[in-house]
Amino acid sequence: KAHLNEHSLEIQIPFLQLITKKDFSIVAITIRVEDYQMCQDLGSAISSAVKEYIKKNSGQKVVLIASTDMTHYEPQSYAYKLDSLAIEQILSLSPKKLFDTVISYGISMCGVYPTVSVLISSILLGAKNAKLIKYQTSGDVTGEYDAVVGYAGIVVY
Repeated sequence: KAHLNEHSLEIQIPFLQLITKKDFSIVAITIRVEDYQMCQDLGSAISSAVKEYIKKNSGQKVVLIASTDMTHYEPQSYAYKLDSLAIEQILSLSPKKLFDTVISYGISMCGVYPTVSVLISSILLGAKNAKLIKYQTSGDVTGEYDAVVGYAGIVVY
């Protein structure tokens, strides 16, 4: 039932179509987990599946995508503070610290579990770097800063 209220895939597909400009295949995973061990297990399973796929289909590229908002409905300055804590852990490739930070600070990052799982998988696949492409809040667009939602685009490679 994890998919019932989750629509991020529907938003990602048009972007993928725009940037690839050719046919591609996807494997969508919608998860509902509540502990770090499940994220580790999923991240490990994804990396194993990707390695096997690449071995059988040499030359094929695989991109892993995790989708999440950052902090929800907090004042801009507070959202920025909380989001910076989470972003710092992603950029340092620290999935366990990301998980712990989100839990301990009560950051309302709705996709922390897929983000942690994909970060684990990326590390197992050899990722050594992460780069923040852009951070913005809904307030930056609307001019309403009392209750914003944070968004970050991060590439792990």
